[in-house]
Amino acid sequence: MSGIDIAALRRMVTAIAGNDPTNSFAGEKEPGSARERSFTLGFDDADSAFPKAIAGDALHEVFADNPGAHMAATGFALALALRSSQPKKPIIWIEEEVAASEYGGLYPPGLHAFGIDPSRILIVRCPSAQDVLKAASDAVDAGSGQKASHFISSVVACVTGQPKCLDLTASRRLLLATQAAQLPLILLRSHRTGVQSAAVSRWRVAPALSRSSGANAPGRPAFSAILERNRHGRCGQWIMEWNNETFEFGAAERNGRTLVPRALVSVSADRPASQQYSA
Repeated sequence: MSGIDIAALRRMVTAIAGNDPTNSFAGEKEPGSARERSFTLGFDDADSAFPKAIAGDALHEVFADNPGAHMAATGFALALALRSSQPKKPIIWIEEEVAASEYGGLYPPGLHAFGIDPSRILIVRCPSAQDVLKAASDAVDAGSGQKASHFISSVVACVTGQPKCLDLTASRRLLLATQAAQLPLILLRSHRTGVQSAAVSRWRVAPALSRSSGANAPGRPAFSAILERNRHGRCGQWIMEWNNETFEFGAAERNGRTLVPRALVSVSADRPASQQYSA
């Protein structure tokens, strides 16, 4: 696969937009400018790091903090896509074929529990990382001439490992494409890398302890999120929960007290510091 059949993509997302029930969450206003395409997390502490909100016409990176944190990073990337999305607009999810076998694919009942109708997500699987990048560029360009943000809602591109094709030049091309289309592109990475990138923001994500909703029932998804790069504000780190009813992040609490991340000294020179949480 060298890219997306643009005509076929338009037919599919038009069908999704026409059949999807009304969704009421972040970004209900139909976009008309780059400013109107900006979005927030819904969590004041984290949103304060973005004085002018998070750019909705930019490239954003989400990294798994470690190999075991890939699904947490996936959930966080999906939440960003939801927060930046418009009602009824499809989300294009592009991933390598190996990712589904190595980490598992998106699970429809899980998507429902997360707060999104699975029919809104159009999944594109590619044989290689280079094909993922080409498909992501094609998806962003799909609405060129009529504003991609009126055509699709957001694009998530998932890349495993550290492919040589994803360098600074490639990321700059993606950033320019998102700016021209006024559409957010979230790049989900399975491993941290020292390669330079043109991404406007970079998040490093790991799972955090979830608070039970009672009767030993599962709690809301909780994330340890470190904002390592922010071209439009400051960096920081937070423990936050995802509310699948209000479609926003909030503070993670225990016994009425907000949890804050506390890094410990690593036990070896080649091992990242583990995360501990304190109220």
